[in-house]
Amino acid sequence: QELDISTEVQKRGRINRTGQIMKPIYDYMSSVIPAELRLMMMLQKKLKSLDANTSSNQKQSSDVLDVPDFLNKYGDEVVIEYLKENEEVNALLGDPLNLSKESNAEQKEGAAHKVSGRVAVLSTKMQEEFYQEIKDRYDTLVDYLKQTGEYDLEVEQLDLQAKTISQSVIKVGKGGVSSFGEDSILEKVEVNILKKPFKRSEVENLIKESLDGKSQDEITEQLVQEYEDSEQRLLNEKSNEINERYDQLIKDIPNEKKVQKLIDGGDQMGAEVLIFERRKELERARENRLNDESTKFNNRKTYLRGLFKFFTVGRKLEYPVESYSGVGENQLAIFVGFQIDRKKKNPFAPSAVKLKFAIASSKKFVAIPASYVKDVNAIKGASVSVSDHGLENTLNEWETTITENTKDRGIRYIVTGNLLQAFADFNGKLVSYTTLDGQVKKGILLPENWDQVKETEGKVTVPIAKAIKIIQSLTRGAAIYASSDIAIFKQNDMQFRIAVPASRKKGGDIYLNEGLLKLVERNIFEKIGDRMVAMLPQNNLPKFTEILQNELGITVSLYQNQIDSVGLVATKAKRKVDIQLPPPEESGVDIFEIELLELEAEALALELELAA
Repeated sequence: QELDISTEVQKRGRINRTGQIMKPIYDYMSSVIPAELRLMMMLQKKLKSLDANTSSNQKQSSDVLDVPDFLNKYGDEVVIEYLKENEEVNALLGDPLNLSKESNAEQKEGAAHKVSGRVAVLSTKMQEEFYQEIKDRYDTLVDYLKQTGEYDLEVEQLDLQAKTISQSVIKVGKGGVSSFGEDSILEKVEVNILKKPFKRSEVENLIKESLDGKSQDEITEQLVQEYEDSEQRLLNEKSNEINERYDQLIKDIPNEKKVQKLIDGGDQMGAEVLIFERRKELERARENRLNDESTKFNNRKTYLRGLFKFFTVGRKLEYPVESYSGVGENQLAIFVGFQIDRKKKNPFAPSAVKLKFAIASSKKFVAIPASYVKDVNAIKGASVSVSDHGLENTLNEWETTITENTKDRGIRYIVTGNLLQAFADFNGKLVSYTTLDGQVKKGILLPENWDQVKETEGKVTVPIAKAIKIIQSLTRGAAIYASSDIAIFKQNDMQFRIAVPASRKKGGDIYLNEGLLKLVERNIFEKIGDRMVAMLPQNNLPKFTEILQNELGITVSLYQNQIDSVGLVATKAKRKVDIQLPPPEESGVDIFEIELLELEAEALALELELAA
């Protein structure tokens, strides 16, 4: 395994030659030590990155190397949650994320990479338990995010057969010859509805399977009793483990260095006093540890008992769906049972208990781990006032609802064009989708209930330098507000007043920028209240906005009539040269020769564009 991933791929690619009868087979060997799994994950991560850059396909590497991979932002969340729940493991690893310090408790980026690098210091058994637990939790989180349409690490392939109804510029590009200077386009499209809610008979089967011949109350009582027995057993085991540990520590007090030093110095009385004080200290620590553990178990018991009693099989619920702007709506849902793996060491751990919901919309079904307290409580809160008149009435309402709402085609919004500049501003999912005329396009598929009028308010995001005419045309005393909370006020025909947040984190990049300081009067921003303010001569405004745009990426949101009034037009899409290259095994050249040809093709496309 090479440190440079390009060398690793080249090593494999150069083996293939024209006329070769048998393709080579590579076996990556690793020992049974679980910590070596991290090395394979790092290799796969590099392969994914290379695949994404060269072929726009992260899944290509899984054909070569398929190992659990949680070295990403979702893995970071899972690892942090695991260390918070397993304080002893966190202590053995030396608290790598500083979770004991409240100020650093939310530092997530790179957590999985950092923690997995220290796991090798644990025993082989603990390493195996760590990787297995993290993998299970990570798979659960990814499954849940895919069910809710929030998973964004991979491009999802969707057969939408999209038909564009209308399109408009939603974010104006910076221009230039690069693809990154193009506009981001918002398309209103008619698409296939790929997921439809369960039919009545399917919901009935799910409920019947969960009840297993028992009544709703019997299932609830059985779960509560089974859970309490399990929790009591685990609490007893934990208490015994704590007592054994502190008994051993107390037993070893005479062997501690400080005690031995007093004994060696002939101070027997001092040694006895120190032993007595250490014993009292350890007994207090034991009592606190047992109390903390008991409190933790009781809190968990209260939470899970509440879930078992509230979510009865077949109960009618409201499933809240947040829109892009945060204003939500509720959809009819039915609770169809708990999913509990009783083979696990702790089957009733919140992360191991899943709540299953059938939803009368295109979401269809979600299984939410009980550890996702915010999501579970949102459903409880939305459903508290729901009137449940029995399973039969609920199923009748379900049938009516899906009959009215289920259809084969629907309206969605997709952002196309310059996806890179739009991705940070639109909370959607990156997809590769089919169109009605047989094309395959990439875009950001916005949430199902995304509303153009509510979410955009008719505004278009424009790079600030392109809005120079609008800024210049402001009336005296008027202002325009840009991203990063920048305000530009027109003082008079000769001056503008620039105000940015005084916080260094929010506004420091602006009021400390040397290029900008040279343009403002007296070359300084002065603090007035919670803002940093400077006066800008009219003549320096074009250069000022250029620096804001090119160095800091500042944009402004404008209404279409403002754009039309100054004649700002959308950036034209560039001509693309499509040169089809044969695969390496058919061309007789290796992968790096193919990449060279691809670069030459891109250069040719650029030359044609410049000539045009």
